[in-house]
Parts: sequence; structure tokens; C-alpha cells
Amino acid sequence: KANGGRVEDDKTMVIPIVKPTPSPYQPSWNPGPIANSMFTEEEMGRITVKLHPAFVAQRKGKDDPTERVQNVVNVLFPGWKTSPNAPDMTPGYVENHAGRQHVLRTHPLDKETGAILSRTLDLPENVTALDIVVAPQGGKGDFTLIGSVDGNTVLTKKIQQIGDKNEYQKVTMDLRPYAGKRVTISLDNHPDNWFCEAAYWAELT
Repeated sequence: KANGGRVEDDKTMVIPIVKPTPSPYQPSWNPGPIANSMFTEEEMGRITVKLHPAFVAQRKGKDDPTERVQNVVNVLFPGWKTSPNAPDMTPGYVENHAGRQHVLRTHPLDKETGAILSRTLDLPENVTALDIVVAPQGGKGDFTLIGSVDGNTVLTKKIQQIGDKNEYQKVTMDLRPYAGKRVTISLDNHPDNWFCEAAYWAELT
């Protein structure tokens, strides 16, 4: 009615001819910048549901994917750092994915450069391994997980959906040769075919 249409015989919808004005083409896998249409502080104060700290931290990153990821890393995996992320698939905080809540999503920077989580720390004398709980996007989405210590690759594993259901996978990275040493551990969300290459991180233990 607002555009001149009407209903006839209680069943026929008469739709006026209006020249269509489509919006610019924007693929879902490569969206434009966010609109920044955020709640005001007053509106936030009226929300009774408690927001997860990682979600709140992510908002400070606005449209910078790397800053968003780092803000989420600071909450979920304190002490770790991220390398640059591409904006594809909106890396950052994810409330639910493949049955897990409050996880981190990273995305490789380009077809040759992965998104790397790294941390320098003093390993205990009795350390044996780093347990990584991670998942792919699901479907045909996949990536290669490359784990290294001080630049030496110690783990390479393709992460993809197994069977009909996408689930998180526990990958163990052997750290026994480095027990008692100060090392830099790097975990690379590395692209392999540039289709849904995001990694979802649930645990780094």
C-alpha cells in the first residue's frame, strides 16, 4: 500500500511497476566494512543478558579484523598474540560453533599467508605437550594446522570435517624435547585451497 499497491477481490494483489534499484553487489564471503550501528552506552545498560567478555572486547576492534581477533585472544587465551587476519568470514568471537560456546575464529591473511597464534613462555620441566582443540568451518571448509617451536615445525595436520558432522578435534603437540626451556610456540591456521579456511579455537592447554 505504501508504494501504490492494492488488493482486489480479497485475493488478487496488484503490485505497481517500479524500476528496481538494486544495492551494490556484495558477496557474503567478502563483505564490506561494518556499519558501526552499535548500541549506545544507555542502550547497553538496558540489556539484561550478560554479554561474554570476549564479545565485549571484540567490539573495540570495530572493522579491523586483526584488532578484533587480538581483543578476543586477550580474553580467551591470555598471553597469546595473533598475526594479521583477513576480513573474510569475520574473524573474532563466535558464540556457538559445532557444539562449543565462546570460541575464537581466525582467518588466513591471503592464499599464501596463514593467521598465526604465538606465545613465548618458559616451559616447566615436566611439560609433555600442548593440547589444541580446534575445528574447521565444516562442510568442505578446511585448513592446515602447522605447529612450530622456535621456528621448527613439529606438527602438521589437515583439519577438516570427518563424516557427516563437524566436530572439534583434539590435536596434541609434543613439547617434551623443549621441557624446561624458554621457547616461542606458533600455531598456524594455514590455507590450503582457499575455500572457507577459517579456524575455530576452543582450547589451548
